[in-house]
Amino acid sequence: MRYYFFWTLCSITMLMTVSSCSSDDREFKALDDALDRIDAITTQKENELASVRQMLNSAADGNERYALNNKLYDEYMSFIYDSAAYYVERNMELSQKMGDGHRVALSKMKKVNVMSVNGLFPEATELLNSVDTTVLTKQEMLEYYDLHGNLDLHKAEYYDDTPYRVAYIQSTIAYRKKIIASADKNSFIYNVALATNLAEEVKTREAIEVLEGYLNRSQLKSGSRYYSIVTNILA
Repeated sequence: MRYYFFWTLCSITMLMTVSSCSSDDREFKALDDALDRIDAITTQKENELASVRQMLNSAADGNERYALNNKLYDEYMSFIYDSAAYYVERNMELSQKMGDGHRVALSKMKKVNVMSVNGLFPEATELLNSVDTTVLTKQEMLEYYDLHGNLDLHKAEYYDDTPYRVAYIQSTIAYRKKIIASADKNSFIYNVALATNLAEEVKTREAIEVLEGYLNRSQLKSGSRYYSIVTNILA
């Protein structure tokens, strides 16, 4: 079990609070307060997820089970990657049993996301290339490009200081350009693609302005996955 998001938040919170303290007592109090807040947030999150899991256990309809598995996947992707993998695997099996090619394709894409984050690059590439793109909507096709771009970016980071890095970065930029050319300019995927490409071109100020403008215009809920991604990029 890996509590990536919340432990990162914990570290940031502790560093911010400790830096403003001038005595050992105040530093320890700040650390205790930060840990208490993280514990409270984690407990609340676990309670919410337990409620969804209970609904899943009592769901008899395949469509309802699929939707609940997706909800758990989305929640766990910013909380515990291992559990996200479990629920997307259940949806892979469920979609195949239902003979629903569209849902099979979407489940494969979600699984690629988990595999990519965990460094399973050859497996993720093979699975992503097996996705039947003919069943995808325009928006889902943009997400498919985004997956390819992010996968190549992970590869570039892994192969840093090798000749492979440049090719993977170029591929990532190319996929982002496909997104920029087709996506709604007010969408999350467009603004992140545009900002990250600007950052890659060392246009840092322009990249920050894009993301800050998007946050100001959008209705992203604080603490949501997309809100966390944008604010983490800005940080």
